[in-house]
Amino acid sequence: MSISLIIPVFNYLNLLEKCLFSVYRQSVQPDEIILSDDGSDEDIVAFYNAQKRKTAIPLILVRQKHLQFRAARVRNNGVSVSK
Repeated sequence: MSISLIIPVFNYLNLLEKCLFSVYRQSVQPDEIILSDDGSDEDIVAFYNAQKRKTAIPLILVRQKHLQFRAARVRNNGVSVSK
């Protein structure tokens, strides 16, 4: 069994960083972490690149253009790339 952690993201990268720090400290690690971004205004790509250097867990970034509130779609995008 493999574990894919899908985290929907829209801005608030400071909170996302805390979330990921918590994941990194878990005793059972996911096999992959998928950041599913709904068109953040903040620099998610730079954040993603910095986080990739901090962990051995595969980190995947999925992005879509911001089209207002598309919570289900952004989650489904994450599921579609999970293993």
